[in-house]
Amino acid sequence: MGLNGYVVLGSAVVGLLVGLTGAGGGALMTPMLILLFSVKPAAAISSDLVAAVVMRPVGAVVHLRKGTVNLRLVGLMTLGSAPMAFLGAWLLSLLGHTSSASQDVEIALGTALLAGAAAMVLRYIMDRKSGPRTAKVAEVRIRPVPTVAIGMICGLIVGMTSVGSGSLVIVLLLFAYPLLSARRLVGTDLTQAVPLTTAAALGALVFGHVEFRMTASIVVGSVPAVLIGSLLSSRAPDRYIRPAITFVIFVSGLKYVGVGTYPLGWAAGAVLVAGAGYWLAQARSSRTRAVPSRRPAAPASLRIRNEHPEQKAGFLMPPTEASTVLERLAPVPLDDLVLHESVEPARLHHVTRALNRSGVQKCPVLATPLSDGKYLVIDGAHRVVALRRLGAEMALAQIFDQGEYEITAWHHLTRIRRIPPRIEGLLTDRCTACEPGSSTGTCLAVAQTATQARHVCCLSADVGEAAAMLREFAAGCLAAGRIRRISPDDRSSSQPGRRHLRIVYRPWSFDRLREMVDRDLVLPAGITRFIAPGRVLGVDVPLPMLSCDRRTSLASRHIRQHVEKLSLRYYAEPVFIAE
Repeated sequence: MGLNGYVVLGSAVVGLLVGLTGAGGGALMTPMLILLFSVKPAAAISSDLVAAVVMRPVGAVVHLRKGTVNLRLVGLMTLGSAPMAFLGAWLLSLLGHTSSASQDVEIALGTALLAGAAAMVLRYIMDRKSGPRTAKVAEVRIRPVPTVAIGMICGLIVGMTSVGSGSLVIVLLLFAYPLLSARRLVGTDLTQAVPLTTAAALGALVFGHVEFRMTASIVVGSVPAVLIGSLLSSRAPDRYIRPAITFVIFVSGLKYVGVGTYPLGWAAGAVLVAGAGYWLAQARSSRTRAVPSRRPAAPASLRIRNEHPEQKAGFLMPPTEASTVLERLAPVPLDDLVLHESVEPARLHHVTRALNRSGVQKCPVLATPLSDGKYLVIDGAHRVVALRRLGAEMALAQIFDQGEYEITAWHHLTRIRRIPPRIEGLLTDRCTACEPGSSTGTCLAVAQTATQARHVCCLSADVGEAAAMLREFAAGCLAAGRIRRISPDDRSSSQPGRRHLRIVYRPWSFDRLREMVDRDLVLPAGITRFIAPGRVLGVDVPLPMLSCDRRTSLASRHIRQHVEKLSLRYYAEPVFIAE
């Protein structure tokens, strides 16, 4: 049984695209086999499914090691998808014995391809318009019935057409679990695809559609290419590759459902013209974007108009600070702002309503540069999420470099009768990490009552385990009663009362926070506290100026005018605002 060199080469191209973007596996491979190599539709679908069993575990293992897979979601989806995928393979075998088998299979395949193309477009729209999804795998409330239903629908489609194990599943999961982060959506999707394609492949083997020579050629070409594409994915021009894949899938779907040559040409041309127009509009707007990798360049000169001769320390900005302030203020794309903490639903609702009512972003988000050109939000997570919900694409940020701020932690005070059982197991009377000279583990917090102090100690140096323990502890404290956030120097509440619990959180270093966000993890809200002198308030950038990147220059001009008029509120000493 020899290999088909052309199929190996074509499979390598498809595998490279899949590794680069994570999209288009079955939706590209099956049409390629049918159109370019004249493989019968039923055999092409079955051979692609068997080859996918070898490709799918590669991405799943990576996400399992990173902890970005919700195994309960995978189990529920498999409960619905595995039997339906086997049923789909059986239905495909029934179609294969009819006189119009090829035509029926092609229509089913075309319908699935069109649904896949629509799903990719819908996912793009949802990713741009929705707020950041930061929920963790353990924080998602599972909905069994919709999850099993998603598995059943996608299993039947995949079993009959080999299309949809990625594109259709991830869009349906977006609807069912809108807060689950993008990496966890992809990780869960890739993992559930393993049992799904395995069941469909077993059905194909049982009902005898597989061409093993073709399958071996697909595996030899695609598996190494998927690995190479995965290694290059961080530098891949995804915004160009993914639309091209979507276009090919769309045109292939129209061809299979029976659209004639001339209507197909007109439809493809219309889509290309519309896409080119959109791309030109985006390219033109991107040229006006003026957000650098670290800070905006210092202005050559400022036309200072001191309209407030009586400058008050800590209130109105002194003229000597105008240049420094302008260097730090910039409209930053929301996609470049990385959150290190979760948000509180009640506070998020309040901030969103206040922004929508006022129509302006009054106070800048505080951010610090990361090594990859993005920014870590050190204050203003709720404003960032609220701006996303309101359809903005940028946020006004005040940028501080490392060394220009101090990282501390808040203290929490809650009224309870006794320590809840939920967090009792996380507390210890003796923390080895607190002992002098100890290099084992990390002390995350100290829970103080009127009579004792107990520790939340993580014996592992892994930031993922520490963050998970802290989230579990904070959730248990929040369930026990209302929490009041206080600063460490608040002496009015320095001694917890008989029915009060004071939680002293330990600060996190910048390196640990950076490692945490690189793994797509977050801390509970209200733990970290950043002290940065020289903060400004009252910039009042209208939200329409932040609605798209074409208006970056307008927002920058607005900021400059406020700085020149010295109308900003300036605080030389550290100041905190209540969102």
